[in-house]
Amino acid sequence: MAKTDPQCMTQVRSRDDGAIQHVDVFLIVDQGNDIFLNCAYHESLHAFGLTNHANSNPWTILNQNRTVGYLTVYDRIMLTILYDHRIKTGMSKTEVRRVLPEVIRDAGQAP
Repeated sequence: MAKTDPQCMTQVRSRDDGAIQHVDVFLIVDQGNDIFLNCAYHESLHAFGLTNHANSNPWTILNQNRTVGYLTVYDRIMLTILYDHRIKTGMSKTEVRRVLPEVIRDAGQAP
């Protein structure tokens, strides 16, 4: 951590099949409310399984160049898709591709 000087960090431990076993989230709490909220939401998405950053995507809090302090509509849809009952841990890409169009359609209609 000293080498990268992060404002916040998430460490996820997963089983071989990809299921999340344990998560540790480290947040900076003494740098102001904006940084705290941005880190809390950003790291929560990592903790829930959205592990990659998306610096080329302006619509997500996973873009490290963006500070918004809330989950965007895009972030909520990504979580909805990830936790849809039709998407299961250990599915192959082919299996996911079969159900994904329906899952995406339904996620876009979620409240």
